[in-house]
Amino acid sequence: MTSLALFCGLLLWFGAALAEPRAFFDRPQIYEGDTVTLTIEADGFSAQQQPDLSVLADDFDMLGTSTGSEIRIVNGRRSDKVSWRVSLSPKRLGEIQVPPISVGGERTKPLTLTVSEVPQDGAGGAGDDVFVELELGIDGDTVLVQQQVPVVVRLFSALPIRGGELSDPRADGAVLERLGADTQYSTNRNGREYQVIERRFSLSPERSGELRIAPVVFEGELRSSRGARAPFDRDPGVGLFNDPMFEQLFGDSPLSMFERGQPVRALSRAATLQVQARPDSFGGAHWLPAEALAIDDSWARNPPLLRAGEPATRTLTVTARGLAGTQIPQLDVPLPPVVRAYPE
Repeated sequence: MTSLALFCGLLLWFGAALAEPRAFFDRPQIYEGDTVTLTIEADGFSAQQQPDLSVLADDFDMLGTSTGSEIRIVNGRRSDKVSWRVSLSPKRLGEIQVPPISVGGERTKPLTLTVSEVPQDGAGGAGDDVFVELELGIDGDTVLVQQQVPVVVRLFSALPIRGGELSDPRADGAVLERLGADTQYSTNRNGREYQVIERRFSLSPERSGELRIAPVVFEGELRSSRGARAPFDRDPGVGLFNDPMFEQLFGDSPLSMFERGQPVRALSRAATLQVQARPDSFGGAHWLPAEALAIDDSWARNPPLLRAGEPATRTLTVTARGLAGTQIPQLDVPLPPVVRAYPE
């Protein structure tokens, strides 16, 4: 009888130690462009029993995960708790349903996160110390599928910035390509002097319908007034920047690492495009929604004198404005049967 009672006691304690893991967000509602922290806690589990986060991949970008553990002994009884903190960036607006997350052989309860549009007065503008602009280089808001759309991101700063990171534009259902190096210049907005970092991209929609470009976010620190200089002046010394562009442009003096910077966060407004499908009347082999398309033939300018058995080179150049180079197809050049061609 005594042995049976002891066995039941151990069984009950073991069941309590492996209680259902818990998952919760640090806040249930956020704005587009915000990050959110998901915390998963489990009693009686080991830190090696990692949660299965693959269920988050469709709706979130995972920015990082940290793990912590806690051991308590109360009245001679030990309890272990492991927690995982996951930093997430939602990929879309609306209500996101997070399914149960597996930890070991147990599962958390499902969660809901609401992602709302940024209010009109929530995005900064001229007059603020720091603000971000997102500009689309087209007239109107209607484009064709696979049409290249110029995108310009500008970070304006009227105060010295100690460091920070500027996100890239993000749009589900489109291909984004960064163009060239960042440029730096100064400008005046509403009577205030700003230093500007400008970054250019091309965006190509891959499907028809509404395409939403999420706000671009800058997160960083302002310098203290004691060490203030021009916003993008560079100090020699150790850099503290996650973004290589900011490391190059801002820099940081060795002493500034001991100063407390003022956190700053700025985000642009979102942008929306209406993407039209290719017309039903289009019957060509290759869909090229370019602003301009031209083919240059070297033989048209300088016709060769061909001789049997002697090689000759013909250069055909296709120039497309408003397309990526990968969108230009291989040329199909018809040739007479007495000619052999070797494309390069």
